[in-house]
Amino acid sequence: MTEELLKQLERLDPIDGERLCAHVPPEEELAAIMRSARSPGRPRTSRPTLRRPARLIAAIAVAAAAVVGITASLPGGEIGAAPAAAEALESAAAVASAEETPSGSGRFTYYRLIQTTTGSAGGNSDRTAFAWTIPSTVEQWVAPDGSGRVRTIAGEPEFAEPTDETAWREAGSPSLGPKPGTVTDRQAQPGELDGIPYEGQLPPVRGLPADADELLSIFREEHGESSASVPQEAKLFEYAASVLLSTGTRPELRAALFELVARIDGVEYDGQVRDPLGRTGTAVSMETDYSGAPERHTLIFDSESSFPLAYMITPTAQPNHLVIEIQPRYTVLEASGAVPDTRTRP
Repeated sequence: MTEELLKQLERLDPIDGERLCAHVPPEEELAAIMRSARSPGRPRTSRPTLRRPARLIAAIAVAAAAVVGITASLPGGEIGAAPAAAEALESAAAVASAEETPSGSGRFTYYRLIQTTTGSAGGNSDRTAFAWTIPSTVEQWVAPDGSGRVRTIAGEPEFAEPTDETAWREAGSPSLGPKPGTVTDRQAQPGELDGIPYEGQLPPVRGLPADADELLSIFREEHGESSASVPQEAKLFEYAASVLLSTGTRPELRAALFELVARIDGVEYDGQVRDPLGRTGTAVSMETDYSGAPERHTLIFDSESSFPLAYMITPTAQPNHLVIEIQPRYTVLEASGAVPDTRTRP
């Protein structure tokens, strides 16, 4: 295909195809070009259309052919997320980039999330063991210095299967946690609320750069220091999702995170799905088994607003051990906004 293209171009502007092919840029440079080409997403400024000389067009064609060769030689035969997933993520990044950063009219950032905790109890057989999930509604009012207020409401326990609930009742219906409806309300000290849930070793949200390359470097370094036993791509996906669902993630950081996810090998496009609250969103996911059982990690977002909706971990097969492993787990971002004090909701 490349030879035919060169022949056609040679009629317009005679060139030495063999000489041109002999001067293809090094593979490292072409790979870098490929990576940068996979992370557009930010709006482009309008520029006048330029006519390129035929020699330049031919050079681009040869370089592209070389890139294809490099791509085919890499594990999995591709760089970054699957094409449909990358397109959806880059589109969300463009939407986030176009969004204006809040003007600071509210002194506190408000977030309302629904998070789950899981537990298991009983013997070694499926008939006596039981597992459950308790969803909780968590409200946060976070000041710029990381102080603020946290209010949590415990929800009703949810069992993985009817057999789990039966085993629980046969065990005497022991307490599984706080009584449903229990409210805890506390004040947080400076620095306490600007961390990233479940990823406390990462820098605070306000300290993260709004640049996909810099984020990738930070995430990779942290992965090597604290989570080396987890496949790197899986941990990058988890890091990005955790930051997206954290309090205080500004639009430009959100855009960079979507761009980063578009670069992760193994990310697939799931199309339109419903989150645990029944809201429709676009989903991308990847499968892992580092926990000891195969799971699908799914990030759901609103493609029109780039607003993250949920992050879910769902088993993809029935394990041979405790039923707790078949429990779905999720974090849902229900609402956010800027407010003047810790008693106000948007």
